[in-house]
Amino acid sequence: MLPPQWDSMKLILFSILLLASPVLTEQMHYPENGTDMLDACSIVVASMDNPSNVTSLDGKQFNTAVQKSNWCVGYLQALMYVNAKQHIQLAIMKQLDVTLAGDEKSKQTVFELLRGACIPDGVSVAQLARVVTKFLCDHPEKLHQPSGPLAEVAFMQAFPCSSQPSP
Repeated sequence: MLPPQWDSMKLILFSILLLASPVLTEQMHYPENGTDMLDACSIVVASMDNPSNVTSLDGKQFNTAVQKSNWCVGYLQALMYVNAKQHIQLAIMKQLDVTLAGDEKSKQTVFELLRGACIPDGVSVAQLARVVTKFLCDHPEKLHQPSGPLAEVAFMQAFPCSSQPSP
């Protein structure tokens, strides 16, 4: 157990970093499309393959790389949680015997979109970054599209769900 003064020291250090952060970094443009996401998630992949790819950068480049990789990791984690939530919602719909309206083809299409990907347990955010980066590199014609739907399609292609009856 750490002495009580460590808590005070951690709080002071955190406060200094919080106050200094606007000075240390400039405003980051948050990725909106596939091009931006490819740029951000490529940094995650490059740093996994060889950490010196990032650690060898100078101060400003290093800060930018860290911001972009943090955005990628956070964004992919959020998408993973949304995907899991969709599976829970579909399970609840099935339990409540809720059915979708429309013809069979339309119902199946809506169900597939609602279901999303079946990301297995144990898949890391780093692996998801590789999946998204590969998908975006393989589909440069889609880089202008919004990042969220592109990542979801990448997940669905990499982790397709087995055939399950629609609700």
